[in-house]
Amino acid sequence: MSPARPNSVKSELIVNAISAQQGGIVTYTLNLIRYMRKAGLSVTVYVPPAFLKRMDQKAGDGVDLMDVDLSGLASLKRLFWEQLNWRRIVRKSGARVLYSSANYGLIRPPIPQILMIQGEISFNPYYQEAVLPRLSRLERLGFALRRRLVLWSMRHSDIVLFPSETSMKSVVGNDPELITKSRVNYLCAEDGPENMKNDREWREDGVLKTLYISVYYPHKDPLTLVRAIQKLRDSGTNATARITMKDQDFTHWSSGPRELKEMQAPENRDFVILDRIPHEKVDSELKQHDVLVSTSLAETFGFPLVESMAAGVPVVATDVPIHREICGDAALYFRPGDSEDLARQLMELDKDPELRATLVRRGHARASDMYGWSRHIQILGECVSSLGETLTDDNPLGRKGAANLS
Repeated sequence: MSPARPNSVKSELIVNAISAQQGGIVTYTLNLIRYMRKAGLSVTVYVPPAFLKRMDQKAGDGVDLMDVDLSGLASLKRLFWEQLNWRRIVRKSGARVLYSSANYGLIRPPIPQILMIQGEISFNPYYQEAVLPRLSRLERLGFALRRRLVLWSMRHSDIVLFPSETSMKSVVGNDPELITKSRVNYLCAEDGPENMKNDREWREDGVLKTLYISVYYPHKDPLTLVRAIQKLRDSGTNATARITMKDQDFTHWSSGPRELKEMQAPENRDFVILDRIPHEKVDSELKQHDVLVSTSLAETFGFPLVESMAAGVPVVATDVPIHREICGDAALYFRPGDSEDLARQLMELDKDPELRATLVRRGHARASDMYGWSRHIQILGECVSSLGETLTDDNPLGRKGAANLS
């Protein structure tokens, strides 16, 4: 558990991405690094060791990667490590701004701090109503402590970014004074839709193939998709569900084993596939399926929705505020937890090629207009430059640099 060359960092911006282990934060960090490189920024990013295997360290490209292994630390020990050891690394780094990219930041940081609230879902009102009561007392306590730490982190940050209006409203509602330092900065698909065209014919192999891209958490509700596919098959429609969750994902939650047992019941084995998809294969996997389904009850963003719209794959999603914000009129929606309604929406999509074409066209336009990485990096640059006169004019993330990031 030792960071690589902590005293060698000379970048203007230092990024804490140490939590980029799985899920959306990995997708975000991979693309953040790629697009900061494209923008020519001077940045050092701290990541877990496994993350380094996903990316090449390119000498002289302006973005340095450092590894920190916290895999053996329990949550409380990790908290102390970040507030003590990480603080020393930041202070000695020579960087002028700290970007904490995943929910938690330093309390009283030694340099100006920008905080990104990406994944603390328990602020969401629907989550608090529909999911938290089903969790164990220990899990609920854990969420309460994390919410407190997020709020502390926000109060000690100069700027707080959110990946959506929905998530910002959920969090700042707990402290209206925080709205003055908060801003939405949408996340993005990896590439522009001009490079992601889906040539698959609808049900070209005679099977309606659905795909759900997610790691298991109690609010992800994969059983609703499984039950919907059961109903389609019972009515004579050959359909399958590929769900990117692995068995071990379910063991971390009190509700997980029961859901996994039902999903793996003998009668489901012919049409339910549980397996992770490597990040670099998400695009090709999308193009091997007819429709992306999200049964999630709450989100802070939704990378797979954007990636699917960009790839030209129709989306059917739970009718919750975040899905409406991300997809707008480029998706079909069903009532949360209602497998019959989901089955109906899939059948409507199946029988109406004009509807499918309309959703694809709208999705392309929405992904292109709202979720571009140049825009995301530009907003980040603007936030850095707004922190004041501590930044010089020739700083790549300063006033001049921010204007050149589009």
